Amino acid sequence: MLKPDKMKKHSFPVILILLVTIVTSCNKEKYGTFSVSVGDKVWITDTDIDFYDFSSQLVYLKHDNLLSIDPEEFLKTYQGPFSVLLGGEEIYNGNFQPGYSSAMYPGAYIPVPGFYGKDIFSISYLKPPDGKMNDPRYDSRIISTLKRINLYHAGLSCTIDDIKVIDNDQVADQSHIQYTFTIENKDDINYYILDPNLTGNELFHFFTNGMILHTSDYQRFYEYIGPHTTPEPWDSVKPEWLTLLESGKKLSRTLLNETYNYLDQGQYICKFTYPGAGYQVSRNERELAHGRIWLGEITSTSEITIE
Repeated sequence: MLKPDKMKKHSFPVILILLVTIVTSCNKEKYGTFSVSVGDKVWITDTDIDFYDFSSQLVYLKHDNLLSIDPEEFLKTYQGPFSVLLGGEEIYNGNFQPGYSSAMYPGAYIPVPGFYGKDIFSISYLKPPDGKMNDPRYDSRIISTLKRINLYHAGLSCTIDDIKVIDNDQVADQSHIQYTFTIENKDDINYYILDPNLTGNELFHFFTNGMILHTSDYQRFYEYIGPHTTPEPWDSVKPEWLTLLESGKKLSRTLLNETYNYLDQGQYICKFTYPGAGYQVSRNERELAHGRIWLGEITSTSEITIE
């Protein structure tokens, strides 16, 4: 049996451990394993989530969400910045970005309303001008936690394989670029994806601006100025524009004769945004015969020197 002085000596650490255990247990009960909160209000927990596509940073919910059903009411209910938490511990925070506001701040943000259906919200990221802030959405702790609770989906990746300037006419103030990109399905499910070989270049450019070229200081900036066509109806994505990309497979495509203004000599950063479907596909239309329609967009970066 412990003597009174030894009991006092050992009681404080035991009580501290008990308190920490109780607080941790309460946090997990309130916030769940993964959650998004606003102040002391819990907005989303892992029990609300169907899955989280990490490539597009789209969170698919099991139910419709106030953020897209009634954006005005949502912003009244959830005021202030949001926090992404694991077991009640904040990993990062960000702001809600109302569609009516032109003010943008560096860091993570959630657009209000969303663009991908009433049961989906996206977490976006605006890189600061100095580029020194790391994107917190890809924190390894979040990935490992979502994998452990079977909510993680790797989605797709995009790489720029080759860029060529076909012609560059200063007098006509016009140039043409050819580039090849590859989409890889890193997920364990099959995806139907937009295929420029099926849409044609002009329709493909309804969904994306394609390749953007700029200097590191953004003093020179070039984007696609060629023609594009609008779908009929304008808010549609047709199955015949989609290619099935099976789990673990890759698909490469080349866009030819992309029209730009004349390109001054120098080194450029090239950014290509590959588009998926968005608001055009309702919840009950996402599942097709052999897979799911991929939603969102992903960006790949490369460099080119114009001589």
